[in-house]
Amino acid sequence: MAPPGCSSSIRSGPGRNCRASTTCFAEVLVNLGAPQPVGGFRGWPAVPDGSGAVGRHLYVWLYLTMTPHVRRYHAARGIPDVISWTTLGELGAEMTSTRSMYGASGLQWQWALPLVFRGAFYRLGRLAFDRATISFTDPPLQPGASAIYTHIPEGGRLSPADCDESFARARTFFPRHFDDNPVAFLCSSWLMDDQLAAYLPEESNLIRFQRRFRLLPNPGDTSDKTILDFVFHRLHDERDIQPSVLDTLPQDTTLQRAYVTRLRAGHHWRSRTGWFPLHNRPAAPAEFAGIR
Repeated sequence: MAPPGCSSSIRSGPGRNCRASTTCFAEVLVNLGAPQPVGGFRGWPAVPDGSGAVGRHLYVWLYLTMTPHVRRYHAARGIPDVISWTTLGELGAEMTSTRSMYGASGLQWQWALPLVFRGAFYRLGRLAFDRATISFTDPPLQPGASAIYTHIPEGGRLSPADCDESFARARTFFPRHFDDNPVAFLCSSWLMDDQLAAYLPEESNLIRFQRRFRLLPNPGDTSDKTILDFVFHRLHDERDIQPSVLDTLPQDTTLQRAYVTRLRAGHHWRSRTGWFPLHNRPAAPAEFAGIR
């Protein structure tokens, strides 16, 4: 089955864009409702540079074509309409972000949206979550166990009260609508970098959010460019961020100043992964026994 629209201008030239969209459409239908496997789902191809307005909107049309399928899946799972439509509204948020960064409409990257339209990702208040499979060992957690992956959408304060509400909703939402038996919340992000504690106030919302999680010992990947994208909405194609780029960045917030200060000192920011038990208490090994 191919998504509507692959019979006209999308197929111009070699038709690679159309073939890619058809493959993605079929793959989503096959995996609709499946949690993220260990290692994640297969990535989707980027839209080639120079594709023009048609190319930039290729995935927009693809997601709109998927919407009735996802809505039927949500209904079959008993997911309330307000949560269904709020979650699918991530498409608009991503398009807004694309326009902010690129100065043009459409979509330039694919990450959270494939999870949304696979029926694995849900916006529950300030935070969003998706169904995931643990890929690491950190006793008592073991690879193969089910978990709830935590996402921090752009916009708004990260207040403890709002986060408490989102985590509480997730604790009841996922067991009610799915059969995964999740054992923990996970979060992987540059926002989890414990180096931020040296720059931000101890009682800042971000540091208080970090304290909920137990960090894995792995230092994680460098995330300098990711922060440049999300905090400053700046694109940077070179491997290193030069002092001349840092000179152009606004220094209006503590986080912006921390970013620049650390890079000027020759250090880097990193993405870290953390977890805490589903019920936010020290987990007895028996709670996780036999879950693989």
